[in-house]
Amino acid sequence: MASTEDGYSAGGSGVNAMADIATANRLARVIEDAEASRLGVRVGKARRTVARRIGASPGTLENIRRLRLKTIPNYLMARIRAEFVAVLQREIRRLEHEISLHTQAGVDHHDDDLAKAQAQLDAAKAILGK
Repeated sequence: MASTEDGYSAGGSGVNAMADIATANRLARVIEDAEASRLGVRVGKARRTVARRIGASPGTLENIRRLRLKTIPNYLMARIRAEFVAVLQREIRRLEHEISLHTQAGVDHHDDDLAKAQAQLDAAKAILGK
């Protein structure tokens, strides 16, 4: 069944819309939290930056985060997914850099921090299918 613009499936079932809301909530949380961590600010301030990047208002992102919306438009869901992929790619680059620095510094490959970074890198790559 194809989705319509308002997030409902063409068959009239609201199942896709509910799944989209939960997915959008999860992805938006990850994006906002990552941006807040990267900038060293609170989530509310990071939300403005994220909203500008995806072309939505900060209020819309807050409504997604608080599960106040009943539907997620397809264009917005696509932008949230694209931003999530960009966040994962930034995290991959950060972890690869961290691993590279540890390797150059001669840190033992069995070091806990290096093992954690490698595990996170592998998980991020698995999500992206790389």
